[in-house]
Amino acid sequence: MRKRYVYGQNRKGVYLNSADIELLYYLLQSQLLTSQQLLTLYKTMQPSATINTIKSKMARWKKYGVVVGNMYKLGQWGISYNYYRIGARGISILIDNGYLDESWRDKDVSRFSKRRNIEHYLGTQNIVCAAMAEAKVHDISLETFEPYNSFFAPNDTKGILPDWVLKQNETYYCIELDVGTEPLSEIHSKIDRYFKLAKDKPDKTFVILFSILDDSLLTKNNYGSDRSKRIAGLKKILLNHPSCFLDNISIYIKRLESATLFLKELLITKRLSKEEKVNEIKNLLKLTTDINTQYDFKYTEVKNSYDPLIDGDLIINLKHDKRSNVVALLYLEEGNLLDYTKCVLLDAASKSETNGLSKIIGIYKNARELKEDHFGMQLTNTYFMEAHNILQFEKLEFFRLVSPFKKEGNLFETI
Repeated sequence: MRKRYVYGQNRKGVYLNSADIELLYYLLQSQLLTSQQLLTLYKTMQPSATINTIKSKMARWKKYGVVVGNMYKLGQWGISYNYYRIGARGISILIDNGYLDESWRDKDVSRFSKRRNIEHYLGTQNIVCAAMAEAKVHDISLETFEPYNSFFAPNDTKGILPDWVLKQNETYYCIELDVGTEPLSEIHSKIDRYFKLAKDKPDKTFVILFSILDDSLLTKNNYGSDRSKRIAGLKKILLNHPSCFLDNISIYIKRLESATLFLKELLITKRLSKEEKVNEIKNLLKLTTDINTQYDFKYTEVKNSYDPLIDGDLIINLKHDKRSNVVALLYLEEGNLLDYTKCVLLDAASKSETNGLSKIIGIYKNARELKEDHFGMQLTNTYFMEAHNILQFEKLEFFRLVSPFKKEGNLFETI
């Protein structure tokens, strides 16, 4: 059902349905959104909507002060796009429909347009909008807010201010948008403060998502799709950080497009515990030994006595073609700082003649994650594979780092 709001002469104005009003509320919460981001949200309520639907609405709403438009110029002649904030009449509409209380009539929403680093802000909202849309589709309760006036920024001590926060039950997804200009020392300091926050609040879970701006958002600067050096640089500066080993905090470092996909998946898919990851690997091993006739190898589990870092992970004695190797099998997530730390430290440990560990095999759930995970260093005894390859019942292909940023494939017999 549509409701008419008259603002101009001759009773001209706007018609808004329930989806339009909810879109206005999303815009208020997000403060600034592009037409494409608005479409992402609107399609959860009106699946047939197109970008022209949004552009037409925004043009009319802007005319009557329901929203206020801004133009982002890409630096090329005639190429730009619009982004929007809510207008004073949009606030009145939300008050009239019970979304806001009367105190909002006196609030200055024009400050939303005064963001200095607009590409940083809009990049953050790319992740937020995609996550909110996913939650809407799957009927998941997800709160969205800036971290001010919360335990992230206590008055009595130096807190931590993520660029944005999403809350699902007692899990807080803290989004940090990185454009590549922030000093690595400052990022290390941020993680120190997240570490303290997680220690102080053991009843809450924190997922810290460092998202590196890439070309999935059109900006004046050409960031490109390959952000491997920045990703690896962040991982190196945070290698072996104590926050990695806390049970209630997880740190991920990904480029923007990958981070957006990851958070959408994380909202609707239960994260695997360490025990579940080990069971996943055991199931894959069983499939390989029982069904895949390409190989004749046997394995036995070995009690972990190598490093407390991999306590609970799977260690096996792998026998194949008269060779025997003690191998650590790790279920890896792209961008996960703890997984990165494990691989780096275990690769170093495997070069010692005293502990018997000879190889590390990291297993990703798909080829995209294998490709997108960057190390920025060579790991001579570490191999990578995707779980899907095992299920093809063909010759197993393993990848290794032949340079700090390049992986090449090898067949099982060569490792």
